Amino acid sequence: MRLPILNASLLALVVLLLIGGCASSRNAAQAVSGTWRYIVHDTPEGDVGGELHLNGSGNVLAGEITSELTSGPAQLQQVGLVDQVLSFSATVNIDGQRIDTATTATLAGDSMDGTIDVVGVGRYRFTATRAGS
Repeated sequence: MRLPILNASLLALVVLLLIGGCASSRNAAQAVSGTWRYIVHDTPEGDVGGELHLNGSGNVLAGEITSELTSGPAQLQQVGLVDQVLSFSATVNIDGQRIDTATTATLAGDSMDGTIDVVGVGRYRFTATRAGS
């Protein structure tokens, strides 16, 4: 009759691990929330700066990005955060032209470092620091 006790113990362990995993995702999404100042390095226009605004609610991230070259904010799409790697895409408007981008960056405290792919233009280094840090 030990089998039912073992099954109940395993079930309890699985439930605890799932709850813990959800809590970590929630905390990670909230921890990355805020305003980040970024630089896209060595573009044809030189170094280009802007702001990334992230909002975490539960395990869902959303936000928008602005740039010195864009004519307004662009909504982030396909935002993900897995193992301290942030990824998102955005369609930005530069001089009336819609340009697709995809960014991936590794978080380290109040900074991040990665790349941004600008479709039809190239891939560039992307760095950011949390505003106020």
